[in-house]
Amino acid sequence: MGEQALTAAHDNPDGDAPFREHEARAVAEDEGRRAAERKAQRPVGKRCRRRSTDER
Repeated sequence: MGEQALTAAHDNPDGDAPFREHEARAVAEDEGRRAAERKAQRPVGKRCRRRSTDER
């Protein structure tokens, strides 16, 4: 029963918009997680005890 009938597909006015919204949220969460991981891996200065930045 995983298939959608043709009439049901036509009755879905949103189309694949919910899928695109979900995909966009997942991508944003993934980018945020990667940024946090990068920040955690940055070296800490010996004197100032501050982490370096991504700016080069």
